[in-house]
Amino acid sequence: TAARDLPPSEYFVAAGPEAYKDIDLETLNGPGSVEAAAAPLDESLPPPSETAVAEPQPRRNAIKAVAVIAVKGSPGTGDAELTAAMRQTLAKAGWPVLKAPRADALTIAGEVDVSKPTGGTQQIALRWTVSSPDGRPLGKIDQANAVPAGSLDQGWGDNAVPVAEAAATGIFDLIKTYR
Repeated sequence: TAARDLPPSEYFVAAGPEAYKDIDLETLNGPGSVEAAAAPLDESLPPPSETAVAEPQPRRNAIKAVAVIAVKGSPGTGDAELTAAMRQTLAKAGWPVLKAPRADALTIAGEVDVSKPTGGTQQIALRWTVSSPDGRPLGKIDQANAVPAGSLDQGWGDNAVPVAEAAATGIFDLIKTYR
């Protein structure tokens, strides 16, 4: 997809600084599970400690970040480019971003499907799955486009960021439905 084919910039909604405070933890984790959100996470810090609290129901950890795991299925350097672009996009929007799942983070996984070339083009489909900390899928964001055959064989290049930005809009909308 060329830059001229991108939607207008107003379609790219930023979560904003401190967006981690806007996740409705009670809707995501169930009634009575509201906990104060912490400042953005530093991956060099150890995982949050577990403390025993006497409660009638087990409590889930508060959602404090998103983990973007490696994209799979893209030719060339595409997996790494798309993964980095999504991490960069979410971080710029104010989300604390991790590289691996944690008990206090939603997980975002991307999967690419590239069709065989037909008539000078090929179909590219990308699915981003957002999951709860326990691995339960919360929803999926699908992207698809016909591209010139072989144009992504070496990787996504400059196209990775606009693709991630467009998907991030869907991710933000998905999370809003759980507020």
